[in-house]
Amino acid sequence: MSDMEPGNDVLEASSDVPPAGEYPDETEAIPPLGDKVIRVAGKVAKGLSTGAGSVSAIVRGALDAREHVLMVRVNSESLEKISNLKEAGLFKSRSEAAAYLIAEGIASRKELFDHIEQKIREIQQIRDELRNLAEEQGEPFPESE
Repeated sequence: MSDMEPGNDVLEASSDVPPAGEYPDETEAIPPLGDKVIRVAGKVAKGLSTGAGSVSAIVRGALDAREHVLMVRVNSESLEKISNLKEAGLFKSRSEAAAYLIAEGIASRKELFDHIEQKIREIQQIRDELRNLAEEQGEPFPESE
């Protein structure tokens, strides 16, 4: 199995990945998201007492559509929580646990993501208008993505 195939635990340590803080574009906005991931992981672990069957069904549903590989950096506390979810038997790998937590985080902020998507559509519309205006002036531009 190659490193990019589904099911691989992409959260394993890698010696070719620079340590956190060595990327010039890191921002202070990342820690609050990490805190949310930790809280969601804690809620999932607490949910075990309400019935593993229902948790298992939710987990399977969240993981069915995974098709992309994404490598992320996490702090020690987040890694511990993700590992705990795997050790509890809720997930086959830390990768699955992380995918679930990401999906839950996105679902819990649905309103924010809906607003972001609307703004992106507005930005694309403005770009298209500007491109059309420039082309009317004789300046050809490539199609946007």
